[in-house]
Amino acid sequence: ANLAHEKLGVTVRCGRIEEADIEEGSIDAVIFWDVLEHVHNPLEILAKIQRITRPGGHLFGQVPNWRGLTNRYKTFLNRYGLARKQFKHFGIPHHIFNFDEGSLRRMLEKAGFEVVYCRSWSKLKYKINPSPVSRWFHGALERRNLTDYLAFVARRPA
Repeated sequence: ANLAHEKLGVTVRCGRIEEADIEEGSIDAVIFWDVLEHVHNPLEILAKIQRITRPGGHLFGQVPNWRGLTNRYKTFLNRYGLARKQFKHFGIPHHIFNFDEGSLRRMLEKAGFEVVYCRSWSKLKYKINPSPVSRWFHGALERRNLTDYLAFVARRPA
């Protein structure tokens, strides 16, 4: 936040949106990375973000993709006691909600946003010097929305 203010001259606020006292329609953009799956009231929070965002303003975010193959694999291993280590971030108390592209889009729209972009992506595709086979494989998973994360951009209608 300090770096953005010093280098770019923009005001950045950090903190819990539920506790923020922000005037309606006063924010240009909200960045919400890997948060929505942790909150007890995602629709209420998205509705508040929609209200404080100016008309034409944007929400940028990411959530784990419930349909992602890695997430399904880890859940399977945990459920049947086959994991060498427990993946504690899957399920309560850490991940309260799960999203796939359809449920995420519906929730954003119900909160009053227009979905500009929503796709799964794989960080493995973008690692340094991936093999051509790795890039192809992870690209194919992205096209089928089967990778670990969903990145999204939503816009408050003007």
